[in-house]
Formats: sequence, C-alpha cells, structure tokens
Amino acid sequence: MRHTDRAPSPSLQLARAPLLTHLGGSVLRSEPVKDALRGDTGIQALVEAGRLHADEAALARALPESRRGTFVAGRLALRDALREVMGESGNDGPRSTADLSILRNDRGAPALPHTVSGSITHKASLALAVMAPRPAGPNDRLQFVGVDLEHRPTPADLGRPSIARRILTARELQSLQDRREDALVEREAVLVHFAIKEAVYKAIDPFVHRYVRFTEVELALRETGATSGAMSVTLLLPELAGTDIEVRAQWHLDDDWIVATAFSTRSPADGSG
Repeated sequence: MRHTDRAPSPSLQLARAPLLTHLGGSVLRSEPVKDALRGDTGIQALVEAGRLHADEAALARALPESRRGTFVAGRLALRDALREVMGESGNDGPRSTADLSILRNDRGAPALPHTVSGSITHKASLALAVMAPRPAGPNDRLQFVGVDLEHRPTPADLGRPSIARRILTARELQSLQDRREDALVEREAVLVHFAIKEAVYKAIDPFVHRYVRFTEVELALRETGATSGAMSVTLLLPELAGTDIEVRAQWHLDDDWIVATAFSTRSPADGSG
C-alpha cells in the first residue's frame, strides 16, 4: 500500500479494478476536470462535437462557474458509459444516445432512461461515472448503482481529526480496533468505509428517497486484497425491514484514489423503485 504527499493523480487506471465492474454488466468511465469545461467557449465546443447535449450545456451555464467543470466532466463520463452500455445491450449503439439529454431528477441524481442505472461522483480534478443496464424482464430483479471517489490519505492528513466516530457504527469501530494497523492504514480504512457508504446511499436512494445517516448502513469486510476488496452490507433503515433489498459493495485503490461502487437489487414483486 503506497502513500504519497503529492497532489492526487487526475486519472484512473480502471482496467486494474475488475471488482468494480464485474456485476450487472456495468462500466466505469472517468473524465478529468479541465479549465476549458468551465467556460462558455469550451462548453459550446463540446455541444458542437456531439459530446454534450445542448440542454446539459444550458444546465451547466446556470451553475456557478466554480461548479461547471465538475458537472460537465461528470456528464461526459456518464455519456461515455451510457454509450457503451446501450451498445452492449443491443440497441442502436453509440449514436442512439446523441439526442438524449441527461438532466437531474428531483433528488439531484442523473435523470436516465429506465433501461439503465447510473451514478456520478467527482472531486476538483476528476469525475467518475458508473453505468449498468437494468433488467427488462418481468421476473428480473431491479438494479441501481452508486459510485464514490475519495482521495487516499497522506501523512499530512494525520494532523486532522478522524471522521471515524461520525460515520462508523459501534460494530464497525470495534472491527477496526481489533485489526488496528499503523495510523495511516487505519485512516485509509475509515475512508474506504466512508466511500462505500456514499456509494450505497446512491444505490438505495431510488427505494427510500431520503437522506440516509451513516449509521443506518453497516459494513463488514468480506474479502480483501492489496488494492481491492468487497464488503457485506447491512441496511438498518426501518422502512426497509422485511424487504428483500440486497446491496453488494466493493472498493479499489487506484494510485492516489479510493473508488467504491455499490449495486442494489429488489424483487419486482416487492415493489418498484
């Protein structure tokens, strides 16, 4: 496990993260946040090149300039992922998405066709999107996805207060204490939990439509390697008690980044999200 004090790399080596995409035919795509994405000239050039829909450009221009770059980068990553998923699904291929604008639903998430599920996350220098097809058959289980991106901690971060007691349940805190390692590794483990919980919240939001507290989701390490692993997820939300909603979550360390993805399923007989 490597840690550095330098600024995080703006790119991801997604091919090194098979755990993140082996479920549900999903794909991950990243896009660097460049200064050109914030200005009207750069945004218009993307529209003319067919990489950004005019409606998405209008939504970007309505945002404060400080937020335009991450919004546009997120849409570019999401559109790249959408083109691949729709092509793999046997539709008309990449051109079938050219006239589709990806705006926002009432929860602020990307408003996507019902045949796919997608999620976006971003930091100041990088945006990341995950996309997966949703099963179309009447007996298929519904599927939603979530993704989160966090910086890996550096030694300089150890001078800042830990967020462990704000985001971890008592059982999670005990688990980390039972396998206490050096301070930097422990700080990274906390951030892995944080990233996974953020991804889980996005994956279950279509079912609950509300803010979920960190302690309403409990994680337990299921499998791990040097740079990736999976967590079992226990949902403690009262409205989900007795339902058959299941969530699978995984994480990957990619250079200076922590990437987490989550996938939720629910039987159609149990209701639709």
